[in-house]
Amino acid sequence: MTMVAFKGHFDGRVIIPSEPVQLPPGRELVFRVDEPQLPKGTPGRDLLKYAGTISQADAQEMLKAIEEECERIDDDW
Repeated sequence: MTMVAFKGHFDGRVIIPSEPVQLPPGRELVFRVDEPQLPKGTPGRDLLKYAGTISQADAQEMLKAIEEECERIDDDW
């Protein structure tokens, strides 16, 4: 499978690339959506739109990983 990355936006119906994309018409695609990274120092009020977007299961998995890994001491480091 060939990987092609491009930026674009979703207009509510179709994905529109920001620049021309060299792909044959009719090519079946699989999309992975990444949100743009927020710049360092982004005010908390700008993060409110993300509140509630993580599932309870994912939140529990993250909490477990933090508890297990952040409390572990590596004497060889």
